[in-house]
Amino acid sequence: HRNRLISCAWRSSRPGNNPQIFLRRHNKTNDSVFEVLNHGIPRLVCEIVAFSIKSEVLFCWRENAKHSSRVPKLPSASHTFHNFYNTLRMPPKETKKPTVPLLPLAIPPKLLEPIPIWEQAQIEKWRTTTVTFELDRPESNERLVDVQDVGLAADAFYGRNDGLNFPYCRDISRTNQIFLRQSVANCLFKIKEMLMPFGIEPLVLDGHRDLSTQTGIRTFFVSDLMRRFPSRDADKIRVMANDYCWDPATWIAEDPTSWPVHMTGGSVDLTLRVCGSGEYTFMGSVYDDPSPLSHADAFERIISQKGGEEFLTLSEITALYSRRIIHNAVRLVGLAHYWAEWWHFDYGTQLYARTKAQDGTEGVAFYAAIPKRAGR
Repeated sequence: HRNRLISCAWRSSRPGNNPQIFLRRHNKTNDSVFEVLNHGIPRLVCEIVAFSIKSEVLFCWRENAKHSSRVPKLPSASHTFHNFYNTLRMPPKETKKPTVPLLPLAIPPKLLEPIPIWEQAQIEKWRTTTVTFELDRPESNERLVDVQDVGLAADAFYGRNDGLNFPYCRDISRTNQIFLRQSVANCLFKIKEMLMPFGIEPLVLDGHRDLSTQTGIRTFFVSDLMRRFPSRDADKIRVMANDYCWDPATWIAEDPTSWPVHMTGGSVDLTLRVCGSGEYTFMGSVYDDPSPLSHADAFERIISQKGGEEFLTLSEITALYSRRIIHNAVRLVGLAHYWAEWWHFDYGTQLYARTKAQDGTEGVAFYAAIPKRAGR
């Protein structure tokens, strides 16, 4: 007990006197501590004994003296230190509301607007939305362009053969080039011009896919969901996988509703990276993770669960801001953000038309599927 710190607080019985607090070592020979002022008015002295029990701090208060009826009664040990101050008529210390750490970059507010949360009823309505196809529009005949030829940064994720494209750890595509429709590539270049003054830029991970690549990705999603949910039957697993990867088995050349969106060249998978170093920004989940954490609004939901943005961890704040930046930048140039994947964006596809309909604007699908690129 010799090293136990005793916090003693006392106040004058006369109104207007400010309380004082001091720390002193506990003295066994003088268990009752009194302070007597010049006029002999007894003062209330209380001990606050702090000791640790399994990483929890227990505060105990003990009344040492009751010499004046004008001195309020001490609180019980169950009171908090804040209530103890109130009992002694001491004004509580003002505490500032915790604030979110500032971004290191001067990102404009329009790029940090919250991502709308998709409720289940809205998702079900989105799934059943009837899509209108207008395949005779001028954009329908646009050619596919290599994104690097138009000045965009790219990392062909499915074409990597170094084994570092987790969770695949192998190459699924037979090419390390990424192709998109001309209008989509132009939109991405506008995003690049928008973000580069702040030291970041979009990084294209995937664009147009042929049937073989789509089949390989779909096989992975189904197998991963079966691993996580072994008790569910195959039909339920296939339905779950549909939120993350289009089923190429439904492909019918004459039926536009069966066309995988990536096969049209109007869908693009994006992330952000730091200019110069090429470091990927933290998005909160790995690419192609078939889980709710990949949903675009995942960290907006965490804010609701924790009661405010100021209670997020630093990792959650970083992922939240990164997702907001890419969401708002893409929205400003006219692309649509797919609700189930933070990395997936559309223009002229079925997902584009459905998302625009949920936003209250008219959207149509005008890109046809391209099963195989020229020269392949």
